[in-house]
Amino acid sequence: MKTLQVPNNGTDAPDTPFAIYHQSCVISFFPRRNRLITLSLTTFSMEWISITQTLPEELKEILIFDRLEGINIAYYFKETNSYIVAIDGSRLTNVGYWMPLPESPGGEL
Repeated sequence: MKTLQVPNNGTDAPDTPFAIYHQSCVISFFPRRNRLITLSLTTFSMEWISITQTLPEELKEILIFDRLEGINIAYYFKETNSYIVAIDGSRLTNVGYWMPLPESPGGEL
């Protein structure tokens, strides 16, 4: 994440933090009383990876695409070369693609 502080010369800037989500990045604005705004730019990749190209890390939550079941959050098990759906424990056998989950936005919900 890159952070940059810039002067806030406008009078209509919000008083609370906010973020703009655009394609593969998040721009977060953190207004300050001293008329500086902190801009944080977070980039992330949201591209599907073929299982024939690279296998995911074992036992880490990932997004998977199964041609019969669609998109699910699952875990990869190397020993059995299988994908288990996180929500119900079902085993998917037609997985062709996966991608890492994006990082948590952090802060309080």
